[in-house]
Amino acid sequence: MAQQDPVYLGNSAGQTEIRIQQLETQIRQLTGKVEEQVYEVNSLKQKIRFLEKSSVPSQSGSAPQQQSGASNTGQFDASQIAPPSSINPLGVDFSAQQPRGIQSRTVTGSTTDATAQYEQAYANLKSENYEQAQKGFDGFLSTHSDHVLAANAKYWLGETYYVRGDYKKSARVFAEGFQTYPDSVKAPDILLKLGLSLKGLGKEQDACVALGQVPVKFPSGNGEILKRAEQERNALSCDA
Repeated sequence: MAQQDPVYLGNSAGQTEIRIQQLETQIRQLTGKVEEQVYEVNSLKQKIRFLEKSSVPSQSGSAPQQQSGASNTGQFDASQIAPPSSINPLGVDFSAQQPRGIQSRTVTGSTTDATAQYEQAYANLKSENYEQAQKGFDGFLSTHSDHVLAANAKYWLGETYYVRGDYKKSARVFAEGFQTYPDSVKAPDILLKLGLSLKGLGKEQDACVALGQVPVKFPSGNGEILKRAEQERNALSCDA
């Protein structure tokens, strides 16, 4: 199973992150590195349990190769992932967006109830109760799509599918997330996981396009995210 991404620490994760969103970009990046290391440890523990049980089927290469949706101009066609919707997920015209680095999404009106709902969904994710986490983040986003935690909720919603090997759904969610929250602190993570989901689907050309946009859109972003994107592109021989 692919290496996992950042995790939020403690029961007051939602409130802490709201405060972090108001700080300087450098502080958010440092926090993200700590979160990433903790989540990686949790992922390794999960892998060990899977290996000990010897009951987890291999997911690599399980999805059949499908015709790539990437055009000759290097744009990604989201119609290969999901039917058209009002969000138009990653009909993302990368060339139309300018590199903006990691930015926060400042939204007023955050409520305690919304934060509690987010925290409960995240607690289910940490407990590997992925189905309940999925429902929780779906419910949060259905009523709080403009909340300061909405981009994070979208990312973790995609993660609930990704960790279960449902790459088609995770790709759709990550595509929607990048389209809807391109300026959020989670945007680089979302774009990286979009590329990994496309890789899982066997859409290697599209994966290369998405992964290649990480350093283009976020040249001053989290170093670990940039490094991971480069490693994945090398593994896919994207520049060959």
